[in-house]
This record gives sequence, C-alpha cells and structure tokens, in this order.
Amino acid sequence: MTLLFLIPIIAYVIGSIPVGFLIACCFGVEDIRLHGSGNIGATNVGRVLGAPFFLLVFFLDFIKAYGFLYAATKLGVPPNVIMMSAVALLLGNGCSIFLNFQGGKLIATSAGIVTFVHPLLSAMLVLVWLIAFCVIRIVGISSVIGLFFLPLIGWYLNVSRNAFLLLWFIAAWGIWRHQKNIINYVKKPIGKLK
Repeated sequence: MTLLFLIPIIAYVIGSIPVGFLIACCFGVEDIRLHGSGNIGATNVGRVLGAPFFLLVFFLDFIKAYGFLYAATKLGVPPNVIMMSAVALLLGNGCSIFLNFQGGKLIATSAGIVTFVHPLLSAMLVLVWLIAFCVIRIVGISSVIGLFFLPLIGWYLNVSRNAFLLLWFIAAWGIWRHQKNIINYVKKPIGKLK
C-alpha cells in the first residue's frame, strides 16, 4: 500500500477533533476553555455542564481513538503504522489543528488506545484509577497515578516492544499535561500548614 503514510496523518486529524469543545458549544457554552479548569476534556465539560456530558465526551474521545485503530487493523494496516497512528491520535488530541494546537489532557483518547492495545491492561488501569480516586478524591491526580502505573502494568502483561514504548509515551506526555494538577496538589497541604 503506497499510501500508508497518509494513515497517521488521517489519525492526527481525527484526534484533533475537539469533541469537548464542540459538545459544549452545542449546549450553550461558546468556549469551554473560558470555564472551569480551562480544559476541553471530559472532566471539565462535566464540571460545567453536568455528569452526563462527562460520559458523552469521554465516550466520544475514547471511541474515536479505539474505532480508528480497530478499523485500520481490519483494513490490513501494518502494526508499525498502527502504532504511529496511535501516537498521531494523541498528538491531535493534545495539539488540535482546529484549536491553534491547544487540546485536552489525553485521558479518554489514551483509554481508547490502551483498550485497543490490551483490554486487560485497560481493565487493570481502571481498577488502579478507582482505588486512587477513592483515597484522593481528585480526578486529575487519580489519572496521574494511573498513568504512572501504565507502563509497569504493560511490562507485567508482557506487551510487545512497540506497545511498551507507546505506553511509556502515553504515560510521560499524559503526566506532563497534568503538571498543573500535580503542582496544585503538592501546594495544597503546604497552604493548610500556614
């Protein structure tokens, strides 16, 4: 297939579709980035519009990643191009061409990719997130903890070398995208001591 190089480009464009931004616009919030945490992701949309919108945005971001990779596999796209496309989906979500290269924090898109790579890995990650959330009660920090464990669980499940590198990329970039959450969480106890 001589046009294989187009697959990651298409993946980037699909990843760039700002689902949260568009859903918020459709329901009366002109620019979700001016509300809540200023993010276009499911958590902030849910914070502004309500829990059902969190579920809607999360599902759509999840399915655009999982669905694209699944369809590409069924069409016979080689595994190395599939992995490149997964990275492109993440780049699109985090640096959307439609929002001047701004974007979300990658969690729902990452969940779609991880579920495609290894469903059991995804299930174990959900368990880690739930435990973290029950203890900490903060979505962003629970997500960071899940991202930290992502490559470790992948190693435990003996995923392929390419998949393992992809998991490291997801974890590193996802944690970096949550740096504001981490800083705020670290500063919070210090503020209480004053």
